[in-house]
Amino acid sequence: MADNWECPRGVSDGDPPFEQLQFFAQRHCPRRMPIAHWHSQVELNYLNRGRMTYLMNGHLVPLQARTLGVFWGATPHQVIAQADESDLVIIYLPLGEFLRLKLPRDFRRLIMGGGFVLDRDADPADHVLFPRWFDELQTGRPDLRELVRHEIDCRLWRLALSGHRLARSVDVDARPGASGSDASLERVRRMAMFIAEHCNRRLTVDEIARRADIHPNHAMTLFRRIVGMTISEYLVRQRLSRAQSLLLDTDLPAAVVAERCGFGSRSRFYEVFRQWVGKHPGRYRSELADAVASLPAHRPPDPR
Repeated sequence: MADNWECPRGVSDGDPPFEQLQFFAQRHCPRRMPIAHWHSQVELNYLNRGRMTYLMNGHLVPLQARTLGVFWGATPHQVIAQADESDLVIIYLPLGEFLRLKLPRDFRRLIMGGGFVLDRDADPADHVLFPRWFDELQTGRPDLRELVRHEIDCRLWRLALSGHRLARSVDVDARPGASGSDASLERVRRMAMFIAEHCNRRLTVDEIARRADIHPNHAMTLFRRIVGMTISEYLVRQRLSRAQSLLLDTDLPAAVVAERCGFGSRSRFYEVFRQWVGKHPGRYRSELADAVASLPAHRPPDPR
């Protein structure tokens, strides 16, 4: 197995188009990302060695060596700290395939609700499987690709059934999602991706429903039944995630952050931010900056 690997072009540099990414694997030493990004796939992250920290929905999410973490990539996420020796394998699973697995409802609810799910106990097999999956997917062989896909499906089922813990979540008490037909899942996927891509401007249910070619009333019912939250709740979460990322990475005034993230006004931004985050944006910005500065990967080396 080679020690030199590169991220696929267009994945690590900038924000890739949502549907550019399908089922594939990536292996690299994670690097600090200048801004948050998002995409339509469910990510399986396995850290072979080292350590890293994500910023997701305003929370710092550490990932330790020999640990598997799973989350939905539509939740804006950003690597903000890492150890130089870290070795990360990422499997990107299309949302439609994840939903069709019909995993246990509570487990699916955690993922779709914005949770970062970790194995309760590290599985030693992961240290062999994830690098092997990466290598086999690079061969381009359809038979190996299909085998890897089935093995990853089984790994998700094992995670769902054998015990997991939630590293981070926003309102994990969202109503449980439900199974649906392939056509229903595809409609929800199209709506969710449209919201995530365009949440920085004013959106209406009619406009979102048109993307799925269904009536607005049906769109609201279908989205809530499958995703486990309303269209409005999902839209607010997307806007808040982007706002929290801007508060960390820029010195932009709150009014500018509010405008760029689709809140319409500074007063509305403050109201929603306090309701969901529990504090003023300025206080959140200072507290998070202090927390990031204290992360191990940000400390200067010990001269001794």
